[in-house]
Amino acid sequence: MEISLADIEKAKERIKFLASHTPLYESQFLSKRCSCEVDLKLECYQPIRVFKIRGAANKMLSLAENHELRNVVAFSAGNHGLAVVYVAYKLGVQAAIVVPNTAVQTKVNAISEYPNSKIIRGGSTVEELKTVAEKIANDENSLLVHPFADPAVICGQGTIGLEIVEDQPKVDTILVPIGGGGLISGISAAAKAKKESCKVIGICAEGAPAAYKSFKENRIVSQPPKTIADGMGASTTDPFNLELMKRYVDDMVLVSDLEIKHAMKVLIEDLHVLVEPAGAAAVAALLSGSYKPSSRDEVVVPVLSGGNVNPSLVKEILLEPS
Repeated sequence: MEISLADIEKAKERIKFLASHTPLYESQFLSKRCSCEVDLKLECYQPIRVFKIRGAANKMLSLAENHELRNVVAFSAGNHGLAVVYVAYKLGVQAAIVVPNTAVQTKVNAISEYPNSKIIRGGSTVEELKTVAEKIANDENSLLVHPFADPAVICGQGTIGLEIVEDQPKVDTILVPIGGGGLISGISAAAKAKKESCKVIGICAEGAPAAYKSFKENRIVSQPPKTIADGMGASTTDPFNLELMKRYVDDMVLVSDLEIKHAMKVLIEDLHVLVEPAGAAAVAALLSGSYKPSSRDEVVVPVLSGGNVNPSLVKEILLEPS
């Protein structure tokens, strides 16, 4: 399987009626703090507050174009499930979502708001959730929409890379949070095709390092996640994603939950941008020094991947002493 620039450009045109071309703006505050130009890519401003809408829309609209769309099933910690349900609702089909037993309740509630949704709790790891979803797909003749290992989903996420290079041709480095690897697979393929010199750096949570270890060791590694960043909490990646990451991603770094919380506080208090933990991870890498810009002239774009945050976590973070 290949991911081509032409496929990503087709995805950009296909999904434009469902997914937003999100803002990219320079943060003077972060630029001064981090000694480089920091331009934030605000995927938390999507209609469902998360980038996942892009991949789900491209997959399901592709099926609809070929008259192959029917009821769908997905497995997700929350955001991919919300995206699949939202797009399914717009296209008039049912969506069964398999979520972890530990899923964030606010995300489950957001999914259940749609009348076409059915929520099933089933396990904790990617493998366990996938097994349940595959059984439902087989038993009910539904289509499985994979959260990160599907070429159409990856091409949808890759439209972010196109927008970044289009809106900021001087971009030097893109910082991308990683769970299963679908987002960085698409962004890196698109960005490298449009601007070969652009670096793409993956950001993994210390408590969910499966993709990081897979990348560094060049083999699939599985490890149960333990992090506040549920959007980055995949227990493994897929061989297809690993192949793309090895081809297009320059490096990966780790950030701690404490660093993610600090970045969330900065984004909320100083920039007035509400993000979930995964959405703050790229900024955490800059603020903590996990990623160090090479010069003040470097143009760095952190991807703020989502804003579906539990209000109780926001309250906890804002009440913590600086």
